[in-house]
Amino acid sequence: MSLTVGLDIGPEFLAGITRADKAVDAAGTDALSIAAMEAANAARTKAPYKTGTLRRSIQVQERGPRDVAVGSRLPYAARIEYGFAGRDRLGRLYNQPAQPYLRPAMEETRGTMTRIFAEEVRRALAGR
Repeated sequence: MSLTVGLDIGPEFLAGITRADKAVDAAGTDALSIAAMEAANAARTKAPYKTGTLRRSIQVQERGPRDVAVGSRLPYAARIEYGFAGRDRLGRLYNQPAQPYLRPAMEETRGTMTRIFAEEVRRALAGR
């Protein structure tokens, strides 16, 4: 035996659901950005300092709904983080050890970022 129940949902209800979904996306993205600032600030303090360019280049970038990245667009940022051994495209030979700054910053701020994220989403959805 089975029972089938039909539910007629009006356009107002569907519009409300769509608005709520967009609000959750926006709140999540905003909360992620605020939390990611903690990691970016920690990475700036950990980045090796020669001219300060690497530290200044570390940013938080919103890439889409609930998608935020922390990092640098400098061509040598990954070499500093991971190290590099071998020849570059100009033929110069390198044996550069890793000087991690971003990964340790992310690990150190993980708990703080989680707390900030939860607080910001709660605040946004409560309408404050």
